[in-house]
Amino acid sequence: MRLFFSLFIACFWLFSNGLFGQIPTKYSGRILLIPLDDRPPCLQFPVRMGMIADLEIVHPPKQLLGKFTEAGKPKEIIQWLNEQDLSKFDALIVSIDMLAYGGLVASRVGDMGINQARENIEILREIRRKAPNLPIYGSSVLMRLAPTADGKNEAWREKLNAWASSAMDPKSKLKREKLEAEIPKEVLKGYLQTRIRNQGINGLALQLVEEKVLNFLLFSQDDASAHGLNIVEKDSLQKLIERKKSGNSIAIQAGSDEVSMLLLARHLAEKEKVQPRVCLKFSSPKVGETTMPFEDQPLRKTLEAHIKAVGAKQVNIDTAADLVMFVFAERQILGRAFAFGKEIRKFADKYPQKKLVFVDIDPKGDIQGGDYAFGKELLDLVNFANCAGYASWNTAANAIGTALAQAVVFYIADVNPKATLQKQSIKKNAQSWFTMHRFVDDFLFHTLVRPKLLEKINSNSWNTMRLTEKQTEQLEFEGKELLQVAVDETLNRKTPKGLRKISTSSLTFHLPWNRTFEAEIDFQFGK
Repeated sequence: MRLFFSLFIACFWLFSNGLFGQIPTKYSGRILLIPLDDRPPCLQFPVRMGMIADLEIVHPPKQLLGKFTEAGKPKEIIQWLNEQDLSKFDALIVSIDMLAYGGLVASRVGDMGINQARENIEILREIRRKAPNLPIYGSSVLMRLAPTADGKNEAWREKLNAWASSAMDPKSKLKREKLEAEIPKEVLKGYLQTRIRNQGINGLALQLVEEKVLNFLLFSQDDASAHGLNIVEKDSLQKLIERKKSGNSIAIQAGSDEVSMLLLARHLAEKEKVQPRVCLKFSSPKVGETTMPFEDQPLRKTLEAHIKAVGAKQVNIDTAADLVMFVFAERQILGRAFAFGKEIRKFADKYPQKKLVFVDIDPKGDIQGGDYAFGKELLDLVNFANCAGYASWNTAANAIGTALAQAVVFYIADVNPKATLQKQSIKKNAQSWFTMHRFVDDFLFHTLVRPKLLEKINSNSWNTMRLTEKQTEQLEFEGKELLQVAVDETLNRKTPKGLRKISTSSLTFHLPWNRTFEAEIDFQFGK
């Protein structure tokens, strides 16, 4: 009896401290994921987001997904896919770029020939033959203009980007000719051949929708620009979609890194036959009509595209909405963070049961993370028990897609009446972890810690985009210490309502691509 009682107390302690809640031993569903690459937004985020809905996200071994300029291994991934028992999965979410070329960065270079890329994608037809009823959600990237900054192409990278941006402008003929003379011929030739190859693969992806191999296909614009070759390619693709009348099964949107999360949310919405209603509230009327950096259309259009991608529905009346999304993109205006925070608090007090979503967007495109004033307003004023999603990292599309996908997954998981008490606790812990992770990563790391790491990099004249292993280790050590202090001072000293303290001793911090552009952060909750 004493042994039984001791075991009971131990299990209760584990459960009450969220450890069982963070790592459920048995899930109610399983999703097969082939991510865009191994970066946290493409892999860690969807895996942890799946836990909010009690879903296990199964993916190939990380070593098969490549690392930065080292391409993933499509052949080994295909072999791994062939070894999976498809009857054990509820859906497949697949990056066509990983299958075809080996990931996002690999899609920007011509190492993989068109014939091999086509052959790699044949696995999807084979999966459809084996599992005719398995929902398959695909994504394919519309190539950005700039090559990847790899620390080796500084001499011509920006010139090639400028050339591609002005390629369709007759007024820029002299400028283009000057740029062409400064770009190595073999570089320009390879760049154009890569774009042609990618257009061919995107056409094949459309064909897979027609053949009903793919249930849904999301074309994502990688760092979109309002002018240049990418717009010509997008318009051509849009006309092809309209001609084939496949609009309900295909969407085009800005942003690539968040796509797996969007497709996860869409799968849940379709599986549960739920269409969450989303109402948008901007920090000012002009914000929605402003085109954000790395995008080619007004912010409102970007939001509408993401709402469509997750299978939700936009509504104009907040009282009729399931999710109310507050969009802040005016950090350059003194006092706007406080004023918008006051609006949010007033709304939250009036409708305490409404699920709220928060997106903090950099309108200049030169800051990775969130606005400190707005972040502090949220942490001080909001009851996060009713926060369905929050994000403030990188581009507008990246932040929107992350927060919206989290919100939809949480909403569907929360309204599901089938969940047991234990499952509800697991989901609540997973939701709390994901929201807190956004503040640790998007807000604290990018806003407070990353600038200090960049200072060290610059003072030592290190290559920002290609750190050595030794340099990376030094920055990881210092970054972890800085982040632990930031967590204790900002999140643990006065824990936000509805969230939990973080055990800073459990916090891990890595720079997976030997640069500070992204960090892989993990932690457990404290007592």
